[in-house]
Amino acid sequence: MNQQKVKTIISRIIEIMLLAAGICTLAISGLATYESLLYEDIASDGFLETCVAGDILGIALIALGIYLHRRISRAKKRQLEASAPLELPSDPTTSSIENPVTIDIAPADTNDQDTSTQPTRKPLNKKKIGIVAGIVVLICIISCTAITYRNSKIQAEQEAEIAAVQQYNDYIDNFYRLYLQAHQGASTAESVCVLTYNVWHDKIYNDSSDETEKYLKNTSDFNDAVQNIYADTEIKKNLSDIEDTQSSIRQIMQELQSCPDEMNKCYDAAVELSTAFNSLAELALTPTGTLTSYNSSEQSKVDAYLTAEQTLSMLIPSKKDRPYFDDETKEIVEAYSFANCLNQTSEHIPSNITVKDYSLFGKTLLSGTTDINGITGTVSFSAMHNSVGVFDYISWQADKPDDASIEKFVEQMTLLYGEEYQPKEPQEGQHTWSLNNTHYYINLSCDDEKLSITWMYT
Repeated sequence: MNQQKVKTIISRIIEIMLLAAGICTLAISGLATYESLLYEDIASDGFLETCVAGDILGIALIALGIYLHRRISRAKKRQLEASAPLELPSDPTTSSIENPVTIDIAPADTNDQDTSTQPTRKPLNKKKIGIVAGIVVLICIISCTAITYRNSKIQAEQEAEIAAVQQYNDYIDNFYRLYLQAHQGASTAESVCVLTYNVWHDKIYNDSSDETEKYLKNTSDFNDAVQNIYADTEIKKNLSDIEDTQSSIRQIMQELQSCPDEMNKCYDAAVELSTAFNSLAELALTPTGTLTSYNSSEQSKVDAYLTAEQTLSMLIPSKKDRPYFDDETKEIVEAYSFANCLNQTSEHIPSNITVKDYSLFGKTLLSGTTDINGITGTVSFSAMHNSVGVFDYISWQADKPDDASIEKFVEQMTLLYGEEYQPKEPQEGQHTWSLNNTHYYINLSCDDEKLSITWMYT
């Protein structure tokens, strides 16, 4: 066996190994892709991407094997053509000096060459190559489709998860809206009832005070004095506010009717609070009875309201942590998810919020230090527009970092909260985002000394 034949045999072995390896790789990755479509729980992050990488490797091996096969075939063809004997005319009578024999040596690949005496070679089966190529393309299409399907399904599941959490948190927002509006309305109603009782009492007992004197002037009895209260411009506005609160609470209660079963106790407490508020509000809007019965009724209604308010406050659950995902469906661990703390009390700070070295001042302020993007700043939780300790303003402040860090803040907050809100007259160093139909606002501001982020609930 000469050296050329040994070389050819080795090349054939390598060719077969490449083709076999390529086909096996394609088969394995294709099967894995098929399994991932049937059993989605095994399609973890990077699984389908690995399948596609296997497809590409298999295609590369098959292509290399086919290329080697063609090179070997061409080399063998050239070898056979070079060793083929020349044929002379078989009739010697046609050869003479007058008619010399002309030998026409044609190129090896011309159609005029007689190949009947040459060894034959089995041509490359183009149909089989086409079938293999079609299978390869089909597997690639399936893999790419699987990745697209997987990503779209994951995105849909993530959007559904976000929507479910947001819906749950919206119910909690409504419970707190009810809690705050009823508290404000009840405070107004109680003040009207107290004023009514004091004017009523002073008229009967011929007494007066700085508070009641203006309502007692030029009155013949307590009915005239009470009417003066309800004719007062400021009192009219208070009564109008009470009626508006009643209307708002009715709307909130309608929205809460479809709350999850796990909030049933909280909903029952909300019904009790709504009933207690309306009872107190009606007494403020329409005073009835005698002075004694009115005073007794007012005290009992206030007590009933305070009990219902306390009960609801204890039963409102914590909000769920809202998940965030990037464009590649990977979850973002948000270091500053303070938006979730808004419209809640200090007992309901989400578990993913870490406030170090905090201290509580009364019911309206919680402060401490926490890190955002590796920068330590001071965070404070405030109840600026209510007196019951429900946070509606949270701020984080740190010494001004470098410009690259500020850009990172803006980039990450845009990824979390969406595109920035563009005011008509933007200010330098100011960035604003809005959430949940503009109930929540996030503002980032930077000056020469400080970087501040604020989360507000309106």
